[in-house]
Order: sequence, then C-alpha cells, then structure tokens
Amino acid sequence: MSVEPYGVLFTNGDNDTFPLWYLQEVEGIRRDVTVIVTSYLNTEWYAKQLKRITAPCDPDMSPSEDWSRIICQRPYTAENTSAAYVTDPTSVPSKIALVMATSIKEPTKSIIPLTDEQIDQVSQNYVRVEGDRSVTLGNINTILRDGDSLVPWEQYALALIGEVIDERPIYFSSSGNAAVSLGLTDYLVRQGLAYRLHNGPLEGDEGAEGVLRMLPSPYEAVIGQWVDMPRTHTLLTEVFVHRKGIPDEWMHWPDLATIGIPNYYAWGYLALTQAALQTSNEDLMEQYRERAEAWSRLGTG
Repeated sequence: MSVEPYGVLFTNGDNDTFPLWYLQEVEGIRRDVTVIVTSYLNTEWYAKQLKRITAPCDPDMSPSEDWSRIICQRPYTAENTSAAYVTDPTSVPSKIALVMATSIKEPTKSIIPLTDEQIDQVSQNYVRVEGDRSVTLGNINTILRDGDSLVPWEQYALALIGEVIDERPIYFSSSGNAAVSLGLTDYLVRQGLAYRLHNGPLEGDEGAEGVLRMLPSPYEAVIGQWVDMPRTHTLLTEVFVHRKGIPDEWMHWPDLATIGIPNYYAWGYLALTQAALQTSNEDLMEQYRERAEAWSRLGTG
C-alpha cells in the first residue's frame, strides 16, 4: 500500500518479495503494482515476462480472463484493502484516503522498451563504464562511474526508469541497495515502507506537501534522506495496523528466516521520529519513538 497506483517496485530478495506476491495473487490486493526482483531481472525470461504483463490490454482482452496467468496490465482497485488512493478524500467515506495531487491514469505502454532480441542481448552482457558518464532519466541525472560494470538487471532498470518515469511511480523497497547501485539515492523520498523515486532534484522542494529532508543521523542508512511525513504517518498509523496485537502482544517473531521484517516498520517510525524532532513536535516524537522501539524489539528478539 506504500506504492501509488500502477507503480513499479524494485525489491531485493525473498523476504521483501514473496509476501507481496502472496498478497497480490492469493488475497487479491494491489495487483496493479509491478513487483520486480532485481536478482531475477538478470534473466531474459523475466524481462520478457515483465514486458508482457505490463503492456496495456488490447480492446478485446480482459486482464482477468485467465485466472492462472497475468496476460496484460491489471487495473488499480481498492478492493480488499482498508485504504484507497484518491484525489478527493470524500469519494471514499468507508476507506482511509491516501490523497494524491493528480488523478489516476492507466499506463499507455509496457515498462520494458526493448525488443525481445535486445532483451536477449542485454542478458548476456556486462557493460563496463569507460569514464564517468551522465545518464538522464526523466528529470534525473545519475552518474555512472569510470570502471563500474553494469550487470543485466541494472541495464534493464535504467532503460525501464527512463521509459516510464513520466507516467508510472517508481519505488524501491526499504531494504537492500538497488537504488545505490543505480546512483539514485539523492532522489528517493520515503513513503511508508518504500522509497519513491522523485522525478528531479529534491533541493528546493523541502516542505512542499510535507516532504522533509532528514538531518544527518546514525539512522540515515535505514530511514533515508527525505521523508513524506503526511503520507508515511497515514500509512503507518492508520493503514498498517494489525488487529491481532503485533507488535505489542508478540513476545518473539516466530520465523527466524524473516525476523528482519518488523524492522521495516521500525525504520518507518524512526523516520517519523526524526521528522517530528526536526519540526519540534515533542508529543508526536515520543509516540513515534515508542512505536519504533516496539517494532525493533520484535525484529531483534
């Protein structure tokens, strides 16, 4: 739910990917979001699959006509969720409104702008950067450093972002270093549990719509450089609410393999704690800090 309609979300591995696929395919939640595992994106079959499932549906085609596979871009719907992305909060009186500045528009093209032959070629090649190179992605300028080698997923990702950043929101999960690999960390804004890629420099936008630059702190690596305070507050305090007592009534996390998942929530609350400190809101700061500590205890015990 951190991702706006028709978003692309880069993830890093099993623990931040398989739960999302479960929610989409079993619970029917937010099937419009394209979840991309960077390790899989090193393969040609996965890039071709993404090309196909994010293409607009033909007029005579329904995205739900075959329950066993994804055949084209699936529509945004707020079904099976407690919240809805809208421009007018009064339009969803029974749901938590996640207010957007612009109306929701269906994408007009696939996220992969390559032919199948080009996809095959990329999957078989590492590209060595000769001399520092500036790459333009929408209004973003990222620098590829001399001597770096671009693995296939990075090549696909750069092509993808450059192709669709003007019509789809791009996100990175709050774990891993995919955005670092692409030189995009200065353009990331935390929204809930994910980082949104801002289409252009953030300097000068501080304070706009509640976006706040984080002051240097020991937690910068996990909370990010920028936070959308209103959106993150709504997501963490109203949307991501567990009705069975997580984290307070759980003495330990039952699955050692996924014990880091509670920390994603702790990091979100740490970002809000820092934001409240910077805006001199002591009451909110204490509330956020207490929640951050509760989630952190569950994620480390």
